Amino acid sequence: MKTEKQELRSLMRQEIAEFSNAAKKLQQFAMEKQLYKVKQLTSGLIATYLAADQEPDILTSIGPQQMFLPRFNKMTKLYDLAEWSVGEPLNLGPYDIPEPIASAKEAGVTEVALCFIPGLAFDKLGGRLGRGGGFYDRLLVKYSIGIKVGVCFNFQVCEEVPVEKHDLKMDYLLTATEFIKCG
Repeated sequence: MKTEKQELRSLMRQEIAEFSNAAKKLQQFAMEKQLYKVKQLTSGLIATYLAADQEPDILTSIGPQQMFLPRFNKMTKLYDLAEWSVGEPLNLGPYDIPEPIASAKEAGVTEVALCFIPGLAFDKLGGRLGRGGGFYDRLLVKYSIGIKVGVCFNFQVCEEVPVEKHDLKMDYLLTATEFIKCG
């Protein structure tokens, strides 16, 4: 029997698969207009992600600045943040996710002012449903994160997302049409 999280993951994966590339591009373009509100929150260090096919791609909208991206650590089997600048080479990680090359400078950072986080579903209370591996929850607890912004397409904002005690809450949600303060 499927759990509530597994059912919502299946539903969101199906909706994402049915979401056309044209619709994704339209929502990403609209999201760029919302992103300026997020940038006004801080001028500190930013951590973000490189979008998979099914995720909103906000990287070019953030701008050509230094940032931090998740990189898989083969020794710990967990992700760490690695420094990266637009245009620097990337490798495919173990889950076919682009990440800074292995020789990239280690972040050496303990605090991040703003972190953009993808997910399958979010709610307006800050709940986030990830892909099921717990990688982002385990990554983010290693750092002092000032503001956590969940990034998603409009239809990925649900009435309620099932959360557990270890699940990190988002401070804001960024969609194509809204910049939502959670809570």
